[in-house]
Amino acid sequence: MSLVGLLKQGNHHAGYIRLNTQLVTKPKDLLEYFTIHEMVHLIEPTHSERFLSILSRHCPAWREARAELNELPLAAECWNE
Repeated sequence: MSLVGLLKQGNHHAGYIRLNTQLVTKPKDLLEYFTIHEMVHLIEPTHSERFLSILSRHCPAWREARAELNELPLAAECWNE
């Protein structure tokens, strides 16, 4: 399963976040980034400039974490930054 598949299984709805259990096999800092990413979606649903600003405030190393995820057997989808 690709990370895109995992991301789609990561879900934020009505104040709840559900994560695919396969994510716990990833390094702790990457799981932290992914969790923060989903929490920010509770505030801002799209990958807008506002989303990236909030993500950067709470996870300054998000770009490095996303790049590291891309180096794993799974790949993250691309966003317009």
